[in-house]
Amino acid sequence: MILVDTGPLVALFDPKDRLHSHCRATLQGIQEPVYATVPVLTEVFHMLSPSSIGSN
Repeated sequence: MILVDTGPLVALFDPKDRLHSHCRATLQGIQEPVYATVPVLTEVFHMLSPSSIGSN
């Protein structure tokens, strides 16, 4: 089991993030289940919301 934090998820879903390609490749290579907590997902949704773009 892999527990992932906010940063890699934001990079994964934001193609403009400088670590997007790295996070995508890394997460694709993981053979174990990947989990995130509800607070982490809440933070990811907030950081990716249109009103937050440019302020994170």
